[in-house]
Amino acid sequence: MESRIIGIGFVRSATRITLLGLGSAILGCAAAVRGEFELAIVFLAASGLCDLFDGWVARRAARTDDEQHFGVQIDTVTDMAAFGVAPAVLVLSVEPSWVAAAAAIIYVICAALRLAYFNMTVGTTPGDTTGYLGLPVTYAALVFPLAFIPIARLDGLAHSGTITVLTLGMALLFVLRVRVPKPRGRWYPFFAILAIAVSGYWIAQRWVI
Repeated sequence: MESRIIGIGFVRSATRITLLGLGSAILGCAAAVRGEFELAIVFLAASGLCDLFDGWVARRAARTDDEQHFGVQIDTVTDMAAFGVAPAVLVLSVEPSWVAAAAAIIYVICAALRLAYFNMTVGTTPGDTTGYLGLPVTYAALVFPLAFIPIARLDGLAHSGTITVLTLGMALLFVLRVRVPKPRGRWYPFFAILAIAVSGYWIAQRWVI
């Protein structure tokens, strides 16, 4: 039986996890705007955890063609907010310069291009079951929280320059035709444990240390 919300869409277990990730991204943006840098990173990592497992849950559930197509669309919309817009807001909250703003704009544009290309090709071309073409935008949920650990210790030009290079580097990897292996099997718990550990680090920086 189809699960619907307000008459449209299909809301099942996987979609609920996806929407939880979207809510986490919104809270992350709010935290970044308020200057709560560590909390914003934790919400970004939480969005990544939701994305890590919503597909895993969806693949193990019986779904109609409409439900599968809706899942792809809602996942892409959420990815744009959680791993396109939210990291850009985070970058601007810690480095509010015009150079960083330009890098953030390029980052969001490249994220949008990648996600639009994915939506255009999914189900229409033979899929590569071993890897991705270009870096998935969801990797932002792990790269930024990890990279900001050493970056937070920098100041001045080194801080600004490193953030800008990181942001532009991620943007470039989104759209380059490079092969990135798909995580499988043991990589799921590894990424989950790593995300939780990084979140714990930032929580400690904010409320413990």
